[in-house]
Amino acid sequence: MNTPAIQFSGLATGIDTGSLIEALVGVQRIPILRLQNRQAVLQSRSSTLGTFLSRLDSLEAAANGLKKGTDINATQATISDDEFLSVTSSGVASPGVHSIEVVQLAQIEKEVSQGFADVNDTALGSGRLSIDVGGTVTDIDLTDATLGDVKDAINSSDAEVTASIINDGSGTPYRLVVTGKEGGLGNTISFSGDFSPFTFSEVQAADDAIINVDTIEVRSSTNVVEDVIEGVTLNLKQAGSGSLDMTVSTDTAGVKNNLQGFVDAYNDVIGYINSQTSFDEASGRAGSLLGDFTTSLVERRLQSTVTGSISGASGTFSALSQIGITTQADGTLALNEGDLTDAVTEDIQGVLSLFVEGEGDLSGTLESFLSEATESRTGLVPSRQDAMQRSIEDLQKRIDNSERFVERFRENLVRRYASLERLIGGLNSQASSLASLQ
Repeated sequence: MNTPAIQFSGLATGIDTGSLIEALVGVQRIPILRLQNRQAVLQSRSSTLGTFLSRLDSLEAAANGLKKGTDINATQATISDDEFLSVTSSGVASPGVHSIEVVQLAQIEKEVSQGFADVNDTALGSGRLSIDVGGTVTDIDLTDATLGDVKDAINSSDAEVTASIINDGSGTPYRLVVTGKEGGLGNTISFSGDFSPFTFSEVQAADDAIINVDTIEVRSSTNVVEDVIEGVTLNLKQAGSGSLDMTVSTDTAGVKNNLQGFVDAYNDVIGYINSQTSFDEASGRAGSLLGDFTTSLVERRLQSTVTGSISGASGTFSALSQIGITTQADGTLALNEGDLTDAVTEDIQGVLSLFVEGEGDLSGTLESFLSEATESRTGLVPSRQDAMQRSIEDLQKRIDNSERFVERFRENLVRRYASLERLIGGLNSQASSLASLQ
């Protein structure tokens, strides 16, 4: 707001005209203050809805994470002797017992050259060194290359090998060692080309891992064997194990932790709604979203979804309350570990069917509604935010117009009171002149 250029203090009239003008202007600004208060309320609500939206997004992500049974189910795998291998499992794995025997570990091929007197001083020649790894040939062109140059060229190439130099302490101690990056019979190494200062000796042959799973022979190019048993990873350590028992069982604690993540995300939303729609009688303060229709609608839809019967369930259970997830007085959920353990023990597939993607499942129903509620611009919450933003902008236009009116009102008062001061001053001057003539 601009300050008027004319300044006066009411010396002629004896009236504090500056304060009087400010008081009159203050009266004119009362409607502006009301508009600003309304704008502040809308801004606070819009900001609160933004936080609410982010919490709904988190709940949608949690619901989406439960759409596949593997994201809820949890299993644990154990082996009767972990000296020979370790085992891990995912939610895909089915409970059961399998026999595992580690017959042979996978190996990568290792080739070592004859010795050379130095690494960087003597040029070994020029030409092309071709390295064949499992049928894939990489050509490396060399010019006046030393042993160190050859090592660096190999490591800079696309060949699936690494090169290093070892010192064996002999009269010609420096040997080039070429090691495959991948193991298995399909990754043997051979050399060719007209760059031929080397004579390589195979010190370790490429070979497959061999295991027997339930007496069936399985080969692998690595010692990490995946999905021979669905959802189970075998990390081979040592051969000669004999037959070992591997057990896959349901991990009830893991299932509980997975479902607890969903419960926590849900409670985060409901708790936020409760805090922002409450009214404190002692202080007279209301939450930013008290009386907001959109928030109330979202809350009702969420609660009806988690408390009602789940039509897509296909097992023993048809509601969350039957597996230990119940609604509290404040609308949040609580997970009873004992009841969930009983439900998982009785019918794990029935538990999964409450959530797993399908017609009428909880996860899909929630995700569908939350997507509708949070969709940019068209969703319930974003469209409500957009409407508030338009109202905020409209109020700002009204505030700006009112401020311009008040400024003109101030300027008019300043001019009028300045004229009054000049008039009174002139009259006082005439009175003084007349008095001096007497």
